[in-house]
Amino acid sequence: ETCHKYLLYKALPIQVAIIRATTADSLGNLSLEHESLFCDQKIMAMAARNSGGLVLAQVKRLSTDHGIPTRSVHIPGALVDCVVVVDENEHDSYHPMSYDTRYDPVLTNEIRAPKDTINRIALDHRIIIARRACFVLKPNNIVNLGIGLPESVAAVAS
Repeated sequence: ETCHKYLLYKALPIQVAIIRATTADSLGNLSLEHESLFCDQKIMAMAARNSGGLVLAQVKRLSTDHGIPTRSVHIPGALVDCVVVVDENEHDSYHPMSYDTRYDPVLTNEIRAPKDTINRIALDHRIIIARRACFVLKPNNIVNLGIGLPESVAAVAS
């Protein structure tokens, strides 16, 4: 018989997950309509809950019971222990969309940016590489573009 060796790593307990959302209802359901990315918020909440930890959610606003349409709930209230609402006067400081953007509906895909507002890119080695990468892209494919050179691919593709 063959003997297989395996490594077993103990899971680190997650005591607290701090997540961010746009709206919370009184049941703790969370929606992400003004967030530029739907990343790991739900996964973090589930991991903390599974470890017996707490889930704290920072939001911009509160809604009534069942005030968030069912299809818009990204994190169910059963995973959330505490909701902290950022005062509207402090959204710029404590709940901006990114480090330098308070809120931009283009980033949430609510509107499209007018073509004349998209900056032209200087032709350099990065753009030549990005243009070559764009030839590999096919319509209706989903591509995860990151930071650095992939940003140039996204800029050329747009």
